[in-house]
Amino acid sequence: MRANVVELSQAEDPKEYILRMAKKPLKGHVTLGDHVLIATYIRPNVTRGGIILTDKSIEEDRWQSKTGLILDVGPSAFKFERIIDGKVVHIDIPGPTPKVGDWVQFFPSDGREFFVGAKHEDGGICCRKISSQLLNGIVEDPGSIY
Repeated sequence: MRANVVELSQAEDPKEYILRMAKKPLKGHVTLGDHVLIATYIRPNVTRGGIILTDKSIEEDRWQSKTGLILDVGPSAFKFERIIDGKVVHIDIPGPTPKVGDWVQFFPSDGREFFVGAKHEDGGICCRKISSQLLNGIVEDPGSIY
């Protein structure tokens, strides 16, 4: 089964598709520190107005997408690190905390692209690892941000 950007653009439910495709490749994968592993959102291959996008146009979402689905969260993500009495203490950042399965917003330049599970041409999942401090928000509809 391949999980490339064109197939993702044709998925009826992108969240379900990404989570299903990522399950096996993420076994044994550990995200460190305050990093968050995010699968890049690829918009549908047909616009709301019925225009069919080319594969090249869809492929561009690998570089330009500003939203993604959280696949894994590091142990100190979304926490402040303080030294109290000589010990490092992690304190939760107040407010909503994104979790695995949430769509989040970020700047594409804040994380380098890589593929989980296989090389891109072999069906890997397009991802970025981004510091939790650089995420801009939780979004309900990833297609609403561009």
